[in-house]
Amino acid sequence: MDLSQYIHSKIEERKAFIDSVLPSIPGKFRLKEDVSDRHLFPLFELEKTGLEFVWMVGGHFNFGLTDTELSRIKAMQANPNITVSEMKPETKVSIPHLMVMNRPFLESDLEGSAGNQPLFCDFSQAEAICRKYGCRLPQEVEWEYCCRAGKSDLFAFGNEVPEYEVLEKWLSWDFGDKDNVVYNDFGISGLFFGEWCQDFYKPNHAENSPVSTDSRVIKGGGAYFWPWQDEEWVWCLSAMRMPSSDLVDNKAAFRMVF
Repeated sequence: MDLSQYIHSKIEERKAFIDSVLPSIPGKFRLKEDVSDRHLFPLFELEKTGLEFVWMVGGHFNFGLTDTELSRIKAMQANPNITVSEMKPETKVSIPHLMVMNRPFLESDLEGSAGNQPLFCDFSQAEAICRKYGCRLPQEVEWEYCCRAGKSDLFAFGNEVPEYEVLEKWLSWDFGDKDNVVYNDFGISGLFFGEWCQDFYKPNHAENSPVSTDSRVIKGGGAYFWPWQDEEWVWCLSAMRMPSSDLVDNKAAFRMVF
């Protein structure tokens, strides 16, 4: 069953499918919340840590900026502050079933720290933390798949920038109050802090595009610039990307996948 079939199936069918794949999920993950009207996918907890992961069904999606999305962007801003070629060409890709942390790794996830905001670190530290838990950083296509959540909208929150009060919840830095955390349809939150992907950066999505072995892909970033002063909404685009060489201090947020 792929994502399209899963979304259009009944809850009973979804549960039966999840039951069929449970034996393949490592014992270090414990089922925390089953599929329901509120949860498209089941929520798991990593043993002895409390870290939550969403198990999501894989499927096909359009990776990168589509012509339709570009038209929507230009309707919002005639000359947006983006480099279109970096997000082209649009490519149809297939993603396998995936276990993804439902929020960024937080400062409080480290022993001896109490901060409820995302941990910003360099790539080597992010990789080391992932290895500690037997996980890894997401590939760029996986990150975008999680962000788009089965839709072809500009943003995780739709095709328009919402009112300030709504947007502030999407971009909130405080993950201590779970009631104020906003999730997309896949059950993923905190997508806008600028996150490490494992891929080396390429200037576009062409298969033969040159690889920059001194720079990794960073996805998201709208919350990093909040409150906005100008056109920072572009950093919430699902297709938006940048090289880590553009980071001010070579630090970004991250989330783990399995």
